[in-house]
Amino acid sequence: LQETLDLASNNKKSKCVAVEDEGHGQCSPQMTLHTADVTNSTQVELMIQEIINSLGGIDILINNAGGAQQFKGPADHLDCSSLQSLLNLNVIGTHIVTSAVLKMA
Repeated sequence: LQETLDLASNNKKSKCVAVEDEGHGQCSPQMTLHTADVTNSTQVELMIQEIINSLGGIDILINNAGGAQQFKGPADHLDCSSLQSLLNLNVIGTHIVTSAVLKMA
């Protein structure tokens, strides 16, 4: 049984911190980092293809991209553009990644 971890993020700095934190400063040789914006289907498809090419497939998807950090405050102060960005990241982005994996894997 071989364990391989592929991490994807749209922010190289934050994913490196996460890897260091989880690995206590060390990186496993079976770990690969990828960068993609989950709201951009082209970037996601390229990332998924890279992973499939290097590993031969994807067995498990943990699709946990999301956020709402910049949308603090009451809902009535959330303008339509900000709401659309929030939905694109948390709903549409999840769909884009899941669909790409299902189509390509």
